[in-house]
Order: sequence, then structure tokens, then C-alpha cells
Amino acid sequence: MIIHAGIAVYSAYIGKIVKRSIPLLFLLALPSLAQNPPVILLNGYDVATAGGGDCVVEPDSTGSFGRLEEFLRADGREVLFFDNCTYGAPPIEELGQHLGETIDALGVPQVDLVGISMGGMIIRSYLAGKLPGGGFDPPLDPKVRKAVFLGTPNFGSPLADLPVGGDQIPEIRRGSRFVWDLATWNQGTDDLREIDALALAGSGQYDGRGDGSVGVSSASLLSFYGQPVEKSRVIPACHNDAAFILCSTRVALAQVDSEEHPTAVAIRAFLADRPDWMSVGVPVPEHPATVGLADVLVELRDASDALITDASRPVVTLPGGETSTLDRGVAGLFYKQDLPGALLPLTVDAGSAGTLSASIEAGLGKTRLLPLSPGPRLIRAVPSAGLLSTLSLAPDSLASLFGSGFTDSEAAAEALPLPTQLAGVQVRFDDQPLELLYAGPGQVNVRIPAGALGLHTLTLESPLGVDAFNVFLEPAAPAVFTLDGSGTGAAAALNAQTFELIAPATPIAAGDYAALYVTGIGDQEVEVILGGQPQTVSYFGPAPGFAGLQQVNFQVQGASGSQELLIRAGGRFSNAALLAIR
Repeated sequence: MIIHAGIAVYSAYIGKIVKRSIPLLFLLALPSLAQNPPVILLNGYDVATAGGGDCVVEPDSTGSFGRLEEFLRADGREVLFFDNCTYGAPPIEELGQHLGETIDALGVPQVDLVGISMGGMIIRSYLAGKLPGGGFDPPLDPKVRKAVFLGTPNFGSPLADLPVGGDQIPEIRRGSRFVWDLATWNQGTDDLREIDALALAGSGQYDGRGDGSVGVSSASLLSFYGQPVEKSRVIPACHNDAAFILCSTRVALAQVDSEEHPTAVAIRAFLADRPDWMSVGVPVPEHPATVGLADVLVELRDASDALITDASRPVVTLPGGETSTLDRGVAGLFYKQDLPGALLPLTVDAGSAGTLSASIEAGLGKTRLLPLSPGPRLIRAVPSAGLLSTLSLAPDSLASLFGSGFTDSEAAAEALPLPTQLAGVQVRFDDQPLELLYAGPGQVNVRIPAGALGLHTLTLESPLGVDAFNVFLEPAAPAVFTLDGSGTGAAAALNAQTFELIAPATPIAAGDYAALYVTGIGDQEVEVILGGQPQTVSYFGPAPGFAGLQQVNFQVQGASGSQELLIRAGGRFSNAALLAIR
């Protein structure tokens, strides 16, 4: 079989392609895990530590979760209680690491997690691999199937603004560096490692905007990548017994006292893959008390990507012309909750960086994360072939970086070897300069190097400034090139025997071999599915002579007409394309 990439196909894309030991509790035998993974319950902040007291280890989970463990065991689930006080009161990052040790010690393929309040932040810290000394080192396989977040202060709690010491409360204050970094660790957002997640927010406080400790928008997951609206829900509950003084209800979010408790109904159904969790509460955007309100968290950086620490407080213009000034968080961060309006203009005097401006969308049931800078801004990195339902990229692949303010001109690579600078733009992968295929004001196409996995930093630098974000690499993130460059429609493929382009006007005959052009398969085995049927693959690997482009040859079997085409590598499916068969 001749392996031929087709210079016409490649040239179309070279331009605008687009330490304590683990408690004995966790080492007990788990006899019945064949059908259901174990459930780990994580408690929240212990107020005893607020005044400098010891973090008190609970005898069991009932103090934090009521009868939830009892009901889950009745469902045939093994249940473990991760009491964070076992480790004292260290930073949340350390507790996330201890959670990872606990999961690894169980020796099971997957677990389900349920966290109340700060317990949810421990889950997120573990999934992101947040390190106590700064930075991130996420596990390649977090071994988590599902997670439930109960009243989790994803964007801080107003009660944490109180002058309390220790390591944990400063991390869950509104406008904290911990909150921002954890919400932006992967391409400026948090994808929760694509696990199946459900959030329950309480609305029991008198104005209905929170549970007496955590606001509805803060407890929502809708600020994060890929989270469906229906899986962030509001129920009329208070955060806990201590918050009852601020609430109009005596229902506590996690204190399950009966099988009819809304939290018990939702968790048991969600973990069992039953749809009746959707009968509990309402989606966050439909909650009447927060409809039309906006929360915002702003970070200010100059054109060199350094934090601006001497800016004035940003000002938002409200409907009717009144103004509201954002509250100051830690250096470079500002926040505000419950801003009314549909599209609110925001301006800030950023000193030497000049006046910065943006607009805040309201009524979406989430916190708007707003990085402001006069320089370039990276928004997203995706496979150049087409959009996938993941943030992950793959080694030795072609990727497109999208954003704004990259450069004032544009240029495309004209020959191999690919250059590392185009239109004044350079991109570094950690400290390694990347090969570039195209650079323009809002898009730069790069080749991701081979052999890399895990989290890495992409830094874009041009005469207009610097910006950087993290990207996560998995063994494969397969994507199929299409003839119009959109990632949909007719696949970029040749008849491997005649080298004729396969298109609706020139379909391939069943039984012939096709050469399909893809990226992101890494070194993984490749499957081809055409019209729902597996195909016989004869070759997959580099397209000879073309950097970052891969080729998959297969014998075409299927009915005539335009058939849906998918490839699978490393357990991931590609975007869907079409192949014309005669």
C-alpha cells in the first residue's frame, strides 16, 4: 500500500487551519465493587479551627451528612468517610493530595465523590492537581466516575471574609488567588477533568440568593467548561445548622434526615444513573431570586502578563446610569456579586496599562471570569482539524490557538522545516519554541511536540505583549480534517490507489482504500467507524513529509452515499465527518 499524504491537502492547512499515613478506615476490604464504585464522602471546614482550636475528627459521617451513608449502603454501595480533620487543618491543596492517596490506596478503577462545602473544593483541587507550593500536576487518570458538589464555595463565601486565621479560610474568600487559579488552571477554565458532575446549591437564606454561607452562583458549576445547565440545581435548603439564623428554612443541605430529603433523592438517583435527580429543585438559571443578576471576578494584568497591583477599583455602570465599584480581593483581583442588568459595561483605570474595559453578561447563573489586559489574550487551544468536546490536546499534533490582539499582521509558513516565528509571534511550550504554521491577529496554528503528556504552559509573545495559559495533553485527542476547514462536512481524504480527492462529486468505490488525514492520534491504536460500521485499518501514523499531520488508511466498506465517519484513538472519538461512497 502506498502511503501518500497529498501536498494539496496539507498545503490547504499549513496556512489558515484553523505526610500522614492513610487512616485504617480507607484500607478496609471492599467486597462488592464489581457493579458500583465506592462512594467517598468529604466533609467541610471545621469552625473549631477559626479561633485557633484543633480540627476535631468526627466519629463517622453522620455529623456532616446525616443518614446519607446509611441510604447509600442500602443501595448496595460501599461508603468511605474522608474526614479532612484527620490531617489537621492544612491548606486545601494538601487535602487534595491526601484524597488522591486515599483513592490510589483503594486499588479500584474508579470512585464516586460527594463533597459538602469545602469538601467540594478538596475534590476540585485533587482533580486539578493543585500543589501546595503553587502550580498544578493533575493525575493523568483521576479515577473518578462521578462527583456531587453540595454548597461548594467555588467562588468564595462571604462568611470567609471574616478576620479568621489559618490556611483554609483565606483560600475560600471571595477574590482569593486560590479561587482564581483553581477556576482557570486549564485554558483559563476548569473542566473538572470531564467527570460527570452534579451541583446542588441551597437557596434557604431570606433573600433566596444563597444558603446562608454560599451564594447560588458560587455553588453553581456553570462557570466551568462543558457543564450542562440541568446539572447545577437549586433546592430550598440552608448550608448547615450553624447557618439557620440566616435562613427561612430548617432544611440543611447535607444533613439528610430521611429518604425524602431532596439531597438524598438527587444523590442516590445521580449515582445510580437514574433520571429522577432532575426532579429535585430547578436549574440555577431558572431560580427566581437570581435571574438577571451577575457575579464577576476580574483579574488585571499588563501587556507583559504581570499582575497590576496599583489599579483603581473597576467600576460597573448599572441600568439607569448608576455605578457600582467592585470589591478588592488579593493583588490584581476584584469581585462583585448580584449585579443587576443584562449587559453591564465595566471600566478600570489600570495606571500605566491605561483604561481597560469589558462587558459583563448577567442572568446566566454563573460567575463571569474576566481577565483584563491591554496585550494579547489567549482564549482557547483546539485541534486544528475540528472542535472536540474536550479541552485536551495530544502530542505531535496540530493545534490552533484562538484569542485576540496577537499581532497586527498575518503570515503563513511556506516550507518545511516550519519556522518558530511568524508575523512577530512566537509561542513557547514551557521553555520550548513551537513550530508555527500560521499567525494572525486572532489565530495562531502550532505543532505540539511529540512525547509530551500532562499539563504544560503555552506562552504567546509578540510586539503587542505576552499571554499564557495551561494546556493538558492526553495520549490522544483525534480530529479529522475536512475539505472546507470547518471540522464538519466532507472529510479530507484521498483514494489511496488513484490519489484522487474523495468528495461528493468524486466518491470512492466500496472495496477501495482511502487515505484519511487527521491529527492528534499520538501513538495510539486507531479505529475507523464509517456509517456505524468498523472498517479494516491498514495503516495509521505520520503522513510522510508533513509535520504534525497523521494519516489513516482503511478499506472502505459501506452503503453508497455520504456516510458519517469517525475515528477513535486512546478511548476518544473524533469530530464527525462525511465520506462519499459509490
